[in-house]
Amino acid sequence: MEVNPGELVAILGANGAGKSSILQALAGLKRPIEGSIGLQDQYIHELSANEIAKKGLALVPEGRQLFGELSVKDNLLIGAYSRTDNVNEEEELNEIMKRFPRLKDRIDNSAGLLSGGEQQMVAVGRALMAKPNILLLDEPSLGLSPAMIGELYDALASLRDDGVTILLVDQMANLALQVADRAYVLETGQIVKSGTAQELLSDPDLEEAYMGASA
Repeated sequence: MEVNPGELVAILGANGAGKSSILQALAGLKRPIEGSIGLQDQYIHELSANEIAKKGLALVPEGRQLFGELSVKDNLLIGAYSRTDNVNEEEELNEIMKRFPRLKDRIDNSAGLLSGGEQQMVAVGRALMAKPNILLLDEPSLGLSPAMIGELYDALASLRDDGVTILLVDQMANLALQVADRAYVLETGQIVKSGTAQELLSDPDLEEAYMGASA
């Protein structure tokens, strides 16, 4: 499996296929039993999670995992903690507000008081504050209303168009393929199909297995 710079690649599969485990292994939260993980011509599979974060890999975990008692602003600023360059807080927070306008009026609110969709936007914004080389997203649409899912995926499409490298896991296969360049299909930890998003969207076997609302 590979993700090239500037691509949005989706990982599809049923529950238990190993999608989230892959993201956790990439982020250093789980150790691969065998094989290797490379990021920008450097192997990272023996590094700790915080060392991997400093190399430019940012994970938006399933369930968002925000600091609910802290403000939206403070949650966003936490994303820049591992950076070693100079962080222009005002300028970079404004960039996040442009991508997620509804956060602008909530910047001083406690993150725990936001809706699920707004919290997901904060989680993505927090990861973007790290200026990552690759952004990993684990089930970003989980538990969100259709309207919020649409708003979130519009933002992901914009990130893709701006050249942000993204690896996306989402149960909603049809939605993921609409924004992805390429995709891999997993079954019990094994890649069983891969191709461009358009190829997989037109694959009758994939459509039958994964294109439902709870794919």
